[in-house]
Amino acid sequence: MQQRKLLVPLSKILADSRYQLRVRGHDEEHVEALAVAYRDREQMPPVKLALVGEDYLIIGGSHRVEAARRADLVEIAAVVVDVPDEATGLQLAAADNKAHGLKMSREDRNAAIVRMRKAGISAVQIAEALGVSDQTVNNVIKSARADGESMPDKVVGKDGVEKPTQDSARPPKFGGSKSESTSTQSQDAGGSK
Repeated sequence: MQQRKLLVPLSKILADSRYQLRVRGHDEEHVEALAVAYRDREQMPPVKLALVGEDYLIIGGSHRVEAARRADLVEIAAVVVDVPDEATGLQLAAADNKAHGLKMSREDRNAAIVRMRKAGISAVQIAEALGVSDQTVNNVIKSARADGESMPDKVVGKDGVEKPTQDSARPPKFGGSKSESTSTQSQDAGGSK
């Protein structure tokens, strides 16, 4: 994946939530603390952006971008990455948040799991990106399905191979043996059987 480090004018960074994982937006106390740090000229990690046309979308660093605006900065240090699809953007956002961001609330984490799954990301990859267990991811997905959320029938695993999800991989209730039905249990592991 290609990355470029540069200073980006804040006026070119769009307030777009496409890759933002938080449902409640900015934490005001955190933004103000970061704004003070910017005013004091403290070093901050660069934000992560995706170039879309002539503007930029925030992948990681939404709090830092807002803080830089409040500190009356004109530009911000950034790493610009290529984002070929939604799944890649969400995985990059989760990784950046884990490395530099404010800890996610349970509500934010659960919403991120659902969004990432809807983008076709395997449970293993979601768990790795968010720093949670596979079981947590599977429980949230199961709960979301029970609440009527539609989820993809297939996901792309870590090996790059498209696989059926656990729910879509279940054999029909009629026919089939017990050994056939248990063979599908590890298909959503994101790797090979």
